[in-house]
Amino acid sequence: MYGGYFTGALGIILIAALSLFAHDRLVRLNAVKALLSVVVTTVALVFFTLGGAPVDWLAVATVAPATLVGGYVGARIARRSPEGVLRWAVVLLGTTVGVYLLVSGH
Repeated sequence: MYGGYFTGALGIILIAALSLFAHDRLVRLNAVKALLSVVVTTVALVFFTLGGAPVDWLAVATVAPATLVGGYVGARIARRSPEGVLRWAVVLLGTTVGVYLLVSGH
């Protein structure tokens, strides 16, 4: 539900959950995370649309392709990065977002 309504930090949450329950290489978990993100976002868009919620289709047309390109580029970078560097990048990004949200009051 979180990912469908507000996708901020969804990737970090999915990586954390997958790391806890699926013991595999981080690169493979990142691929699963990307697929799950696409599914969550698509299902949410369908439910919001069918439920009569207003959808800003210009935003969808802008964000959807940018997200797909970002996911593709991110996956290529993740495949080429050493496991330790990738793991620390996830920890650093997750911590930064968490501290920002605490400090900003969001």
